[in-house]
Amino acid sequence: MASGLQGFSLGCVVGLGIGIVSAIQTRKLVIIPFSIIASSLFLSFLMTSSSLINLDVGASKRAEDLEVMEKLGEYGLQQYLGNCK
Repeated sequence: MASGLQGFSLGCVVGLGIGIVSAIQTRKLVIIPFSIIASSLFLSFLMTSSSLINLDVGASKRAEDLEVMEKLGEYGLQQYLGNCK
């Protein structure tokens, strides 16, 4: 959730900059709010979805780490390292 809000605020700043440049080039001020809204929605979606993907990858990584720790408990560190080679 926090990453979505960060993406939204970053998108507002980026959209304002892009909107100002576009408004100067086209001489239409109505472009600025549309640019802000579009950029903020896009970046909030992008950061939220990347955060969810990160959570999913992190969960599987923790499960793998737990598996390794269980093997270490059963066999001992030296035997485990010897089996990995």
